[in-house]
Amino acid sequence: MVQYSRPPRARGRLIRGLRGLNDHWVGDVIGVMCLGLTIVLGVIAAGVLS
Repeated sequence: MVQYSRPPRARGRLIRGLRGLNDHWVGDVIGVMCLGLTIVLGVIAAGVLS
């Protein structure tokens, strides 16, 4: 098994991008959309399963 002393380039870019989203309003919008979709799907599932 190979031990990396630093993350590979693609993983580093992904981590930097996620940090950028964490500090930007676009990340907040994505979070709100995911939360809203989860609530809507939960309500639909509760209606189907009842």
